[in-house]
Amino acid sequence: MIKLKPRTRIILLSVISILIVVTIVLGITYSFMQANIESSSVTEVSLSSCAKITLSDTGASINLNNTNPISKNRALQTTPYTFTVTSSCESYVGFNLYLATLNTNTLVDSSVHYIITRNGSKDILAEGILSEATNALSEFTSDDQNQLNVGINGTFGTIYKLYNDDIPLQGEVSYDLYLYIDSEITDASTMGKTFNAGIAVKSYDREADPTTLADYIINEVYTGTDGENGLYYHDGVGSYTNADQEAGDNSYRFSGGDYKVTETANQAGLTRVYTTTNTESDGVVNFYCNGEKQFVGYSCYSTYEHYYTTAYNEETHHNTLEEALTQAVTDGYLTSDNIKNFVCFGPGASEVSCGADNLYRIIGVFDGQVKLIKYEYANSDLLGTNGDYSSSTYSNTNLSYYSGSKTTINSYYWNNITVANEWSESNLNTVNLNTNYWNYLTAEWQSKIASTTWQVGGNTLANIGDVSVKTAYTNEITSPAEATTYEDEIGLMYVTDYGYAASPENWSTALFDYDSDTNRNNNWMFMGLYEWTISRRSDGATVAFRVYSAGRVGNYGVGFNSGVRPSFYLESSVVLSGGSGTSTDPYRIA
Repeated sequence: MIKLKPRTRIILLSVISILIVVTIVLGITYSFMQANIESSSVTEVSLSSCAKITLSDTGASINLNNTNPISKNRALQTTPYTFTVTSSCESYVGFNLYLATLNTNTLVDSSVHYIITRNGSKDILAEGILSEATNALSEFTSDDQNQLNVGINGTFGTIYKLYNDDIPLQGEVSYDLYLYIDSEITDASTMGKTFNAGIAVKSYDREADPTTLADYIINEVYTGTDGENGLYYHDGVGSYTNADQEAGDNSYRFSGGDYKVTETANQAGLTRVYTTTNTESDGVVNFYCNGEKQFVGYSCYSTYEHYYTTAYNEETHHNTLEEALTQAVTDGYLTSDNIKNFVCFGPGASEVSCGADNLYRIIGVFDGQVKLIKYEYANSDLLGTNGDYSSSTYSNTNLSYYSGSKTTINSYYWNNITVANEWSESNLNTVNLNTNYWNYLTAEWQSKIASTTWQVGGNTLANIGDVSVKTAYTNEITSPAEATTYEDEIGLMYVTDYGYAASPENWSTALFDYDSDTNRNNNWMFMGLYEWTISRRSDGATVAFRVYSAGRVGNYGVGFNSGVRPSFYLESSVVLSGGSGTSTDPYRIA
């Protein structure tokens, strides 16, 4: 589990972790102005075992003269004082750069200008008149001050904070510091004066650079080995089963099932999550209808008594599939959360516990954008009762595949107004998703969602439903039957989003045949109810694709009702703030 600190949290250490001091002497006359860094007076005090300052090996000097001075144009015509901050720390390090004047100086601070750049660069990081910089005495404890005086071989007068920067874990950064006197004020007030100063760098623990959710999935969850953490890189290359079925779009997609049987289950002869038929005993979870053993997926009349059991404990009856699965995990027959792609999103997502309507799942990362789908079906409190709302509801009393926690699920037509399978004409699209649901999200969460060009040209049943997922992807996304797109924020899943959510060993199966027990057990996106996709059937003017309650992909008239789970892409800049991706500890968005 990752824990990222808030960006504004900074903890100052109680000691000077890194301290380097160098004395700079400026001897000025009207005819010749010269400043030298006395390298022999450099003192290094290291109070940190993992970070230090490295001085320029060659030393440095500032040469000012009346023929080629540094003037108001800030031309960097001197050799700067160069130093490097290096770190081998196990945490991220930030530091402040200070300049401490000596109390023996005769040149006033208001005459001294400074410029800080990256080493070898003319791009200015900080500049100004010394006396106008922040007085940082309050940031130095008495012990700090004593060590500073030892380093500069004297007593400091004022401590100025010139710059703040940071370095990554086990990294380094080098700087050039220029000190100069403006050529236009080289008069009696500056001639023959001396200026001594010390450079001090004080480190502190800092937060890591903000990590976007997309970068975290690509660089941390994906290990470089396809299948680890349930994540696959679709670059068209791989040595695993059905790697030749990858989309080839350089996306990162989560694939596989949430639950897996354990060795304990195998020893008991249980090789599947769900029993395949009413006559088999190979599954951990069974379903009973009207007192007779059936199987998960059997449709039981709502007037009949129904319940679930575990194969190893038929005496305990569970009211929902979710209860039975949870019990099997507790008893060690199943493992859960094998696909860690949950995200807490939307109004209420800042609560400690992430509610059912705040849970979303990551389909994958596409061109640097994370694509989400709502975990549970969206009801009318999110989508409204206008538009393409249907008064018909699903109840988990007779749909034994449903693995969620809702007792009632509202259904929606794909387009019941014009009954055409054109997404632009669908009120499910324009009213329920991109008006009602969009407004439910509020401006805070709307700002995290990217406007998207959805591919809605569709294709035939033969070209999408009756083929393997790679061929379906080509026919649905890259070469649809019609080059029709629709621009808006909220959509639905593609058929092939669902196809690739299954384990790779299933990718060679025709999507119409995804209702086998193997596919149902190994597809995290399968929720057990009839559900719309965004894709139309191009050879039928009133038909769109949907996922059936048994798991296969088919097509249905757009004037009929199904469940809906909104889907959308996040802006690539969305930052991760914590979480491990499980259903109980989902990723959190800053």
